[in-house]
Amino acid sequence: MTKKFYSNIITLLIIIAIFLLAEYVIGYYHNRRILSSSMIKGQNSHGVLKGYGLKLTTKGNIPVKDKNIIINDGEKFDYVLEVFNNTDKDDTLEVLLSINYTQVPFFLNKSNNSRLFSYEFTLNKGSKVDLPIEIDNSKFPYKINPLVFTIRSTLNKSKADFFDSSFSSRYNILTDKNSNLQLNNDIMFKYEKMKESEVKFKGLWLNNSFNKINEYIYNEKIIKVKADDYVKLALRTYSYTEDALFWMLIDDKRAEFKDSLNYIYFQNVKNSLIYKEVCFKAPSKKGTYKILGFIASNPIEYINTNNLEDYLIKASNKMFIRVE
Repeated sequence: MTKKFYSNIITLLIIIAIFLLAEYVIGYYHNRRILSSSMIKGQNSHGVLKGYGLKLTTKGNIPVKDKNIIINDGEKFDYVLEVFNNTDKDDTLEVLLSINYTQVPFFLNKSNNSRLFSYEFTLNKGSKVDLPIEIDNSKFPYKINPLVFTIRSTLNKSKADFFDSSFSSRYNILTDKNSNLQLNNDIMFKYEKMKESEVKFKGLWLNNSFNKINEYIYNEKIIKVKADDYVKLALRTYSYTEDALFWMLIDDKRAEFKDSLNYIYFQNVKNSLIYKEVCFKAPSKKGTYKILGFIASNPIEYINTNNLEDYLIKASNKMFIRVE
């Protein structure tokens, strides 16, 4: 064996070690962000959950503990959304609403007669903001109407970070109406039944690597496209539940996929690794746009508040498209 041969072997081992270390670091920070954003971790000295979070209260400042809220005929959704930032950094955030997985406008308070599709606000570290939100009863046409609040970071535009402070939380609005929400299930996707321990990543990943299902190679963060062209990304996630629903934001607007839907609904995917190539339309104006994906477990079921982990919404890594 020559010295050059041993040198090549050592170089190869170093490259493998660097790759494994990168996998560990990315997975570690992704898991830590998921736990923080979904408010699973502990409390600080003031009894407030660490990380970012939200909760609903009545106008009388009484916390809404049930994730299933009854709105009778003639009533409004009239609650206060409390958003808190119990981290060590200031942030600029934006709140968006969707009902039955379609982005909708809302009234922020009684003194503001204009409808908003999003509302941006600054939230300093260790502080919270109260947002009085009204939604008319006519916006809830079904027995069970999933209402999703999405908090999106607008300050964190850094392309060096994989993730930011964006997250979502779901409530169900229950009415006395007779019809049920029907979703169009997707059949053009791949999935593999496997144990969680066999999956090489955690959470929800978007990238433009289309080679293997069980991988999370993170290559191009900025994809250059032309106005109104279709963009293709690969979606990968592990599902613990029978059903899951995916949607995506382009900055503060819902993406429209190639089949004219603004969501992708997966059925019969419990304990499966999901892979889907998603095509969506790029904006018509030039500029750089942030892409974020979200996936909801058990998206149209009654929420069992004793087992909230079955109804979590996971946020993806962030990517960018540059419309030229």
